[in-house]
Amino acid sequence: MQRVSANEAVKLIRCNDTIVIGGSGGGHAVPEALMAALERRFLSEGLPRNITAVHPVGLGDGATLGANHFAHEGLLKRIVCGTFVNSPKISDMAVADKVEGYTLPQGALSQLMREIAAARPGLLTKTGLHTFVDPRHGGGRQSRYAPEGLVELVDFEARNICSSSRSRPMSVFCAAPPRMKTATSPWSRRRCFSKCCRRPRPRGDAAVW
Repeated sequence: MQRVSANEAVKLIRCNDTIVIGGSGGGHAVPEALMAALERRFLSEGLPRNITAVHPVGLGDGATLGANHFAHEGLLKRIVCGTFVNSPKISDMAVADKVEGYTLPQGALSQLMREIAAARPGLLTKTGLHTFVDPRHGGGRQSRYAPEGLVELVDFEARNICSSSRSRPMSVFCAAPPRMKTATSPWSRRRCFSKCCRRPRPRGDAAVW
């Protein structure tokens, strides 16, 4: 394991990468240092571009923190999360069709992370049927620009059910507990890496596997 700063860790993020982000709301285990570092890199270098951000729970303080760091044209291609309520800047971009925006059920997204970690093909669930998550009613799309295809309707044992497909290998942003100096990643044996900071603070350290 190599220990690096948040600024060094985000240099590993490439254009078109997918990033899964842990944490909840306005500060609970949110990897603020890494998200802010990625924003700084984009503003100074113009890189990375067209990333996809996935976080099951809304992230932000309703103003500038959390997912709001990604609200720059060119940095973010797509965002998939449980809600935009914590990140109004992202919501504004989705409404303006400047980013592909999706909101899907928090629990289903959390379970999808488990399916991805186990290298299974996706998640089957009845959650969201007959709501805006149902692909017959938008599939969770929050912007007209967002293409269809993240959620499918499949027949399973003669019943309709929603299916979310597994994504390609991804990077993981997560905040470790205060007393936890290092952590292990369930994705460490796959083609991806994990970055953990001690606390969500501006100058946090990160561990790269």
